[in-house]
Amino acid sequence: MKRFLILLFIFVAILIAGFVAVLSRANENTDEFYYRFATPKQSSLVIGTSRAAQGINPSIINAQLGRTDLFNYAFTNDHSPYGAIYLRSIREKLNVESNSGIFILAVDPWCLSSDKQAPEDEKFFRENGLMLDQMPVVDMHPNVFYLMKFYQEPYSHLLTGTHNAELVLKRDGWLEVNVPMDSAAVQRRTVSRMNDYREKVAPAYAPSNLRMHFLIETIAYLKKHGNVYLVRLPVSAEMKLIEDDYYPAFDEQMTLVSSQNTVSFLNLRKENMNCTFTDGNHLSKYSAHEVSERIATFIKENTKQ
Repeated sequence: MKRFLILLFIFVAILIAGFVAVLSRANENTDEFYYRFATPKQSSLVIGTSRAAQGINPSIINAQLGRTDLFNYAFTNDHSPYGAIYLRSIREKLNVESNSGIFILAVDPWCLSSDKQAPEDEKFFRENGLMLDQMPVVDMHPNVFYLMKFYQEPYSHLLTGTHNAELVLKRDGWLEVNVPMDSAAVQRRTVSRMNDYREKVAPAYAPSNLRMHFLIETIAYLKKHGNVYLVRLPVSAEMKLIEDDYYPAFDEQMTLVSSQNTVSFLNLRKENMNCTFTDGNHLSKYSAHEVSERIATFIKENTKQ
């Protein structure tokens, strides 16, 4: 019996070691989220939803500013609107010893909105129970918590390196999107995305004072560790009309927030940058490069020594 138990223990140990070895093959190409949870704590962060994840390229900004530390920690409109859950995850990801970081907070009407039926009730926040809410560790490799609960593909893909070539997560956290950019393909995606926002998102959402509170709380926390910049990214003309109809005073609200909290606000919707979009909502990777350069210039001009 003793011999059997010893052999069983050895067998189980080999299985566990093999499983961990498979998980260790995970890297920045695993999927569009994993690597953000597998990197160490960071001293400078990009914060926001998928617009920021795809539209703000840390490598471009780092190069322009002579830095190496800016990391994109933005996710999606469902996972990372401003709230207690996202703020908690930001706290976990930030190296608290940082005191000269830069923090780019992307803002738009949707990340500051909630369920129309109860926009001020945190129990109805859409991120409740989702990925960031359930991630106890955000700086571990391999991150077994993520890979066992949220990785959607067979583990054999980790061994073969199989991944979605359309979504490539870079080592700096930027999500590179490689989709056809011919006019017909862009038009199809844009019509679909605009219909979704016009018919589903806008009617179901309402601006939330509570989310605005959490934005201000996030600003206050990050200001302890460096300089904070609010950025409203460009969108297509179609999306601009939807947002202006949904939240017409948004720019004025952000200007007030920036003034009251002594942070700089860059509103790129007011600038004609000849941007291209994959779907009317997200910047193409080419325009993300240009917009990131513009953000870097703005940071240079507004850095507080």
